[in-house]
Amino acid sequence: MAGKQKRKKQKEPPVPALLPNPLGTEMPNYITYHMTWAETLLAAALAFAAGGICSQVFYGGLFLRDGEPTLLTYISAAIFIIGVGGAAVVLFLPVRRDQLRKKRQDALKLQFRDMLESVTASLAAGGTVYQAFESAYGDICLQYGDGADLARELEQLLQAPQSGVKLEEMLQDFAVRSGCEDIESFSSVFTVCYSTGGNMRDVMRRTHDIITDKMAVSAEIETKITSNRLELNVITAAPVFLMLMLRATNESFAEKFATPGGVAAITVAIVIFVFAARWGRKIMEVRG
Repeated sequence: MAGKQKRKKQKEPPVPALLPNPLGTEMPNYITYHMTWAETLLAAALAFAAGGICSQVFYGGLFLRDGEPTLLTYISAAIFIIGVGGAAVVLFLPVRRDQLRKKRQDALKLQFRDMLESVTASLAAGGTVYQAFESAYGDICLQYGDGADLARELEQLLQAPQSGVKLEEMLQDFAVRSGCEDIESFSSVFTVCYSTGGNMRDVMRRTHDIITDKMAVSAEIETKITSNRLELNVITAAPVFLMLMLRATNESFAEKFATPGGVAAITVAIVIFVFAARWGRKIMEVRG
């Protein structure tokens, strides 16, 4: 009887950094963030340096003979520097990538809020929807520069009518790529309201008020947990300074860390502490 063959789990393809919009132009996919070579090298260098230093704080001074370093001491130091430094790079790069992605999405939401304010003012003055977006494009360029993400999105949106593409399609595509719940909700409401001839001025005004209120609440929460985040950062760095103090002030106690039992105990403690620190950061993450 032939056994069932296990299906190999197919590796998911990487999320593309650019996606074509309805006009066929490659535009940013804000759901992900692809770090540049400079950003990657800088983050990797900092993580490797921090990991290498910490490895010597916790695992330095192995295989000493009469208090003097031996060849095995230098070999073990190199192994731990490479191993811990490499692990730090592997752990830190996804964190840094997520930080940059969130920073970009937060900037996009801020620009989108200001765009709605401009569109609402233009509609209140009697302008058409297209004219309102045209006015918003000029305001965004003045405020954030023509290289801003939303400025490029509005530039593409204003080209849609000349290419036979509806504004709703452009907004829906932008909403999907943005990964922002507020923009997706606005796109859905705009599509229904614009196609049925609803009151666009009220829709824009209410959407702007809702997004502004949500951002104000998120900012208030962020302010309140800033002290807790600072405490977490201090607690995260505390073991390194504690170990440095023990090694500097008590040589006999520090020698116990160089034993097999000491290395095992330190390793277990570090694993538990890293897990706790990452869990703490996840708990304090504010989702706007």
